Amino acid sequence: MLLTLSACSSESPEQESAPDSTDDATRSYPVPEEILDPADAAVAAYERYWRTVAEATAIPDPEYPQLLDAAAGQALEWGQSLVQGGVDRGQIGSGSPSHDAVVTDLYPDDEPTEVVIADCIDSTGWLVLDADSGEPVSGEEYGTSKVSALVERIEGRWLVTELVKQGIGTCLLAAEPGSRSPPGSG
Repeated sequence: MLLTLSACSSESPEQESAPDSTDDATRSYPVPEEILDPADAAVAAYERYWRTVAEATAIPDPEYPQLLDAAAGQALEWGQSLVQGGVDRGQIGSGSPSHDAVVTDLYPDDEPTEVVIADCIDSTGWLVLDADSGEPVSGEEYGTSKVSALVERIEGRWLVTELVKQGIGTCLLAAEPGSRSPPGSG
């Protein structure tokens, strides 16, 4: 399967600087399985995946049961491995990544059950903290990364099954009309 990546967009400066007063735990999110359009359902499932991984890093619990509701296969293993790495290093996550996921392919054409997503994930809002002190871990890098994901409808559930996340700096903000310039560019 060919995965294509697209350029990333970003929030406007007004959105970026305004604090979000809604607590993530009380915010209502769309349920992917209740969305009729496969592309929209897959994006909602992808967003659910990242929220769930961020929650698991904050607890931290690599066996966080909600991971099974958001992922399967390689994507589940990747999420659990990320959380286990934090546990092994005595670290927890705080916050969550932001992203701008877009659908690049749907299979099969007549009634899609597999959806390819491209994203530019931004980890600047997802901090790594020392689990004992709660202080930020020095040396951590934050920024934007290209992500490709496969979301599949399996037994009535939309699950992220494959995920490829490239390193920090692999997804730069596009200098298109209406988009924000990268920090320090003017």
